[in-house]
Amino acid sequence: MKKKIDEIRMKIDSFIADFTITKFFMILTVFLLIVLFVILFIFMCKLVIRFIVANYELLLLCGSIVVAVVYIIWCKRVNNEPTQAVKMRYQTKIEEEQEKQEREAAYLHIQKLLFFVINDTAILTKIPPLKSVSALDAPIHSVLVNNSFYVFQYLVAKDTATALDLITIKQRLNERIDTALRTGEIMGSHEAFFSNSGKRYPRILIHDIRNNGTYIQIDAVIVGHPYADYIERPKAVRNTTVDNSDLDF
Repeated sequence: MKKKIDEIRMKIDSFIADFTITKFFMILTVFLLIVLFVILFIFMCKLVIRFIVANYELLLLCGSIVVAVVYIIWCKRVNNEPTQAVKMRYQTKIEEEQEKQEREAAYLHIQKLLFFVINDTAILTKIPPLKSVSALDAPIHSVLVNNSFYVFQYLVAKDTATALDLITIKQRLNERIDTALRTGEIMGSHEAFFSNSGKRYPRILIHDIRNNGTYIQIDAVIVGHPYADYIERPKAVRNTTVDNSDLDF
């Protein structure tokens, strides 16, 4: 029994001895690797320091160039953003002014057309004949409706003693405008028709006529896709809204 105990003890002592030696060599290996790394790091630092000391002028020059290039690019980007914004605002202003001039030209053209057809249909409509084109001038020349189409407004003095049928007046004026456009009676008139979804409309139409006491207000339009789409919608879903921010005087 004692012999077996001694054998076990010897095996344990042998295992401990082997484990200690293995662990010692592992620690030694790690230590040597760390020392080697430190030596290499110090060596590399010395090389870098020597390179910087020997070439510091060149490094300063390259660094200055890089900083200058980055600064120039940054300045151009910062200065270019407001410049682009100013250009866009300026371009928008030019386009708005051009559109306004085009609307005013259209207003004057329709005004001449209305002067002709009103005088030509005066007996039927009972509107007193006009003495000049300027007699149709309204304080506001055009308004944007439903943010889609412009209505051109005109005022006609009326005889307050004479009863007027506004529905008949609108019908007679539209018929006469249609004829004038098709026959080319007015020089420089727009094309006679506008087509939309297979339907044809006179290029210029009376949109509405209202009795304003001593005057009749005539609202005319140049028919395009927005207005054609508007009149093709059922009356129940039409929403006539005037954009007060876009009035031409």
